[in-house]
Amino acid sequence: MAKNILQLDYKKARDFLLQKESYSTIKFPPYIKFDPLINAISAELKTNPEVYKEKKEKNIYPSRYEDVNYKLFNNKNGKYSWRLLQLIHPVLYVDLVHEITKESNWSEILLAFRGFQENKEIVCASIPIVSLKGDSTKEQISAWSKQVEQKSIELGLEYDYIFHTDIVDCYGAIYTHSIPWAIHTKTVAKKEHANTLIGNKIDTLLRSMNYGQTNGIPQGSVLMDFIAEMVLGYIDECLSNCLDNSMDYHIIRYRDDYRIFVNNSKDGDTIIRELSKILSELGMRLNDEKTIFSDDVVNSSIKPDKLHQIVNNYQNHTDVKKQLLVIKNLADNYPNSGALNVALNNFR
Repeated sequence: MAKNILQLDYKKARDFLLQKESYSTIKFPPYIKFDPLINAISAELKTNPEVYKEKKEKNIYPSRYEDVNYKLFNNKNGKYSWRLLQLIHPVLYVDLVHEITKESNWSEILLAFRGFQENKEIVCASIPIVSLKGDSTKEQISAWSKQVEQKSIELGLEYDYIFHTDIVDCYGAIYTHSIPWAIHTKTVAKKEHANTLIGNKIDTLLRSMNYGQTNGIPQGSVLMDFIAEMVLGYIDECLSNCLDNSMDYHIIRYRDDYRIFVNNSKDGDTIIRELSKILSELGMRLNDEKTIFSDDVVNSSIKPDKLHQIVNNYQNHTDVKKQLLVIKNLADNYPNSGALNVALNNFR
């Protein structure tokens, strides 16, 4: 069974984050290999961690320069939806990995995540997966299917309503100063501005990649997915503290995508409102266009294109869950129909 990064010790976490698959989740031709460069930089920074920070010339710092990272635009839907991806400068990437995976820093980060996950009714399903077979992307997709899609269908037996929502331009909107708030609490981070705190070190290195700016983190690596989870986990914790303990709800979050299950639609409205308040304090907001409500939890839990594919190929299915989805879809759209009777008889 695959582990997630929080189940690793600091040494294994470093090894995982320095893998070529972690350095870039962008698909490049196979002849482009980052391993030799990443390994060479890692070896150099181990012996001389200040090598690029030495003040040989005044004001020679990465944060003084624009376009330190290599930027690519990826089209999401073949039309007008474009996503900015970045290949992080390898020296800055490796330096950040080294800082995060120092033993004391790693322990502090793990402690923060334990706090994020205390409320079992708010579940994060997007902690980076460490594949035992060397393909973390496939493992991550498999984890999404089990922890998000299949779990959502199960929750359809317990809850009457589902709300879907997500955060607008999540990675581009992350406020880097919120990272030390997440790891150390806002009170501690406000008092201690020095780079003795790992949260401040992460903040500083992220700004070094972004011309000194505090808004946005580069998208396109497992490391940045993990750092985003620090902020999103902090938001989970803040939301948990805002909600009444007597409220009947369950939330599954996959990165910036939320599925909120309730038995009272007013509770769903309350959760959306409180989440919006928390996000506004961090310079983020929910996507109005993608915030939807449904009283059909099962069908709403499956992507429409996937449901269509399942239904249109139902005769070839041997999987019991998929057969049941076909039967439910027929019952919803064609009650008492011959096709429904055939499907029920075949299932028996």
